[in-house]
Amino acid sequence: MKSLWLAAVMSMSIFLSGTGVTFAGDILAAAKAGDTARVKASLSADPASVGALSLDNKTPLHFAAMGGGEAVARILITAGADINAQDKDHWTPLHCAALKNQVAVAKLLLVRGANIHAIDNTGSEPLFWAIGRDAPEMTRLLLENGANINAHRNDGRTPIHFAACGTYMGVAKLLLERGADIRAPDNKGLTPLHMAVLHNQKGMAQMLLMRGADVNAKDLSGRTPWKLAMTKNYKEMADYLQKQGGKE
Repeated sequence: MKSLWLAAVMSMSIFLSGTGVTFAGDILAAAKAGDTARVKASLSADPASVGALSLDNKTPLHFAAMGGGEAVARILITAGADINAQDKDHWTPLHCAALKNQVAVAKLLLVRGANIHAIDNTGSEPLFWAIGRDAPEMTRLLLENGANINAHRNDGRTPIHFAACGTYMGVAKLLLERGADIRAPDNKGLTPLHMAVLHNQKGMAQMLLMRGADVNAKDLSGRTPWKLAMTKNYKEMADYLQKQGGKE
């Protein structure tokens, strides 16, 4: 029984402030739920709770950006929330908004000075997570506010590498129209075309080749996209690449 009680206590985030001790879970849960009344009540009881932290160092503003909504985010920012606070994985509220496709929250964060170039522990700016969500509107918003279209993650991959991994045709087209480097290699020498082949995305490969991808680019292991398709036993992909001039 004691161990269960201890586990329950440890699972709750507690926030210490000059006004005493409050359970951070109150405002965190309210922010996540989009409950403006509870958020206001928590802030009224303890203004410092605006900086409350969850066990993974997320603030109420992180939770608002993950789905709590623009109204809650606005209340928290007005109350002094750190707009660029980072959780244990170095995610900012803008990263969260990008991943969850919370466009209204992202707009508010950007207007209030959110760092669009903040990087998480993978070296990813928020733009990467908008692409991973296949969110053209969010992607466009971030690009229009200065996101680096050719930013490199820790693994050397760029936004167009991310888009090429899936069926994210709309996002990929948007990136290419705005100047994404279609031939950029990552740390292993893999180009966006290699990534499309690796994930067996023939439609993506077709679009990349139509827009100037090098069909015979080699990664650091000397593999062309055709060779990679053969290695993966993607016969239809290999046949298509061969017809486009792909070879070993």
